[in-house]
Amino acid sequence: MSGSKSGSVRREESARQALAALGSHRSDQQQLSIQCRHAHHVAAVYRTEAGPVYVARTGPHGHGRKDFIDSGRHGGHGGEEYVDLLTEAPSVDEELPAWCDCGPRILLRRDVLRHVAARRGTVRLE
Repeated sequence: MSGSKSGSVRREESARQALAALGSHRSDQQQLSIQCRHAHHVAAVYRTEAGPVYVARTGPHGHGRKDFIDSGRHGGHGGEEYVDLLTEAPSVDEELPAWCDCGPRILLRRDVLRHVAARRGTVRLE
């Protein structure tokens, strides 16, 4: 069990380093945008030197530099950025967490990889 945890930690560290290497203009390397049926941003995949990196914010969060979290309504503090390197497919960790204004979501790694391989720019979830 600790072996899979350390693999997960290694993937996250590699993914964070790869994203940092993209700098402040990482949107130039975005391969895939995932949206809910209401066009809320759910997740993204970026092209990096290490391979495709999945990025999603979990929990309530602002959506731009002037957008503040409505903590009275949501009661959150801004969510966390979840990142994962998609080149390594773990045998157990198939679910990828995500969140939009509609609430929490779970995306399947194989579905995200399929959309990346199909070179879809934007995927709208049902």
